[in-house]
Amino acid sequence: FYDMQLYHDPLQGAVARYTHPEYPRDVLDVFVYPVFNDAVNPVVTAEQQLSSELQKEIDDVELIVASREIKDVAISDIQAIDWQVDKRQYHGLYFDVVAADEDGEPMFTTTYLFQSKDKFIKFSANFPGRVADQMVKGALPYIEVPDPSPLMKSLRGEATDTSNES
Repeated sequence: FYDMQLYHDPLQGAVARYTHPEYPRDVLDVFVYPVFNDAVNPVVTAEQQLSSELQKEIDDVELIVASREIKDVAISDIQAIDWQVDKRQYHGLYFDVVAADEDGEPMFTTTYLFQSKDKFIKFSANFPGRVADQMVKGALPYIEVPDPSPLMKSLRGEATDTSNES
């Protein structure tokens, strides 16, 4: 564990950064943030929400690649994850990015996305999926997201229980 940030904007949630003890440049970021349905199309499946959210990540990668004029970049298609870890089933999506730096050395990014309750859980690693898969599988059972907050229920137009509020 290296650092944790709780964003001021509640829609951005929080991020925790983990670094490898022997390779401090190898980073795994874990983001937890609320799912916020599109007001135009509020009824979508969980897989559609995950896919749409990951497509935003791919769009960001493509913008960075274009603005920095990075050559030889390969972005994989979004792929499904169906893992069983500690007798629990995890369904999510992921994609990989492989590029080369100025010296021709390979650079990697692997992004995973899952949903728990009303939150997205996103993992972003700067190393290949063949390494990151095991780390993500190891972390998933330990991540417990909070229940929906009154603020998020209000923003989503959901009824909130005010019986415990003064």
